[in-house]
Amino acid sequence: MVYVWQVPHWQRSGLRKGLQQVRLTPEMLLKDNRINLKQIQADMKEGIYPSLLSHDHVLADVEANQSRQFWLRIKVPAHKPPPDYLGRIRIHFTSELARELPVRLRVLPILLTEPGDKHYIMSYRQVLASGSAYDTIDEQQMRSQLQDIQEAGFHGTTIYDHSSLEAIEKAYRLRKEAGLAEHTILVGARKYFARHPDQMDELVKAVRGFCQDADISEPYYFTIDEPPRSGPKHDELVKTSKAVRRAGGKTFTYFYHATKEITDWLDAGAMTSYSYNFPMLRVRDLFHEQNKPVYYYYQIGHPAPVINRMLAGFFLITSGYDGIVPFCYQDRRPREKIYDPT
Repeated sequence: MVYVWQVPHWQRSGLRKGLQQVRLTPEMLLKDNRINLKQIQADMKEGIYPSLLSHDHVLADVEANQSRQFWLRIKVPAHKPPPDYLGRIRIHFTSELARELPVRLRVLPILLTEPGDKHYIMSYRQVLASGSAYDTIDEQQMRSQLQDIQEAGFHGTTIYDHSSLEAIEKAYRLRKEAGLAEHTILVGARKYFARHPDQMDELVKAVRGFCQDADISEPYYFTIDEPPRSGPKHDELVKTSKAVRRAGGKTFTYFYHATKEITDWLDAGAMTSYSYNFPMLRVRDLFHEQNKPVYYYYQIGHPAPVINRMLAGFFLITSGYDGIVPFCYQDRRPREKIYDPT
């Protein structure tokens, strides 16, 4: 299978030390570059959900003496033999064929990782209802996006839906249909817990019952984002983890650092890092000593985001981490500085 998208770029600053380091960054895959990205927020508030990604042909306006970047993904079935494959890319100007480019793909008889050796979980913010203007989409779009994530080789996603138990269950069903229910992080649980602090046990028990009835793997429940070693957020981590575990659930969070005491309250976690360093290895050991999985997590807003994407696989394989949770899929929210797409 062959998939093609256009890659819009815009100026974005990094996070923390990279806040002032504004650079041109590719951050989304589009089928139609005529979409006014700056108008998206206003449209979505009116209930209009622009399709940023679909499985149709690419449409692009390219002015004279300008260039555009396109993303080509070729999926080779696992059972195919490894010799060369030949094909062509056809570029049409209006209705006429303007250029035809030959493509030769050489498939090597190697596997980067054994099946099941690593877990690939996409951080996915989109929700069906009660999300922000940037995150709410319709069901058809969610099906298309989940299909795209699954075809890219991921095993699961986060679930940000949190408006009700019914919304969480529906989001789960869509992931099962897409083949993405193997590894799930219920991030929306954090907001649900915040609204209903006395119903944490009930939510976990209800989701566990739903998963058992639907024959779906149970999720991890997101607790407190980036908990510190002490203070109110740390206390909230302990409180939430106790409630989740009391109901038979498993806990998860993202963190920049972790102590033995923090990892005791987590059943899995993701280390936010953009370098291969000693803290990464120490956190790995803290989790593995307790037979718990730990994932490598990176953000699109980090300094040098393109380099982080290029090296993400290297960090994952060499660090001995159990998987990766990149943040995030088709992010269209204004974060720090976003300028006109180019």
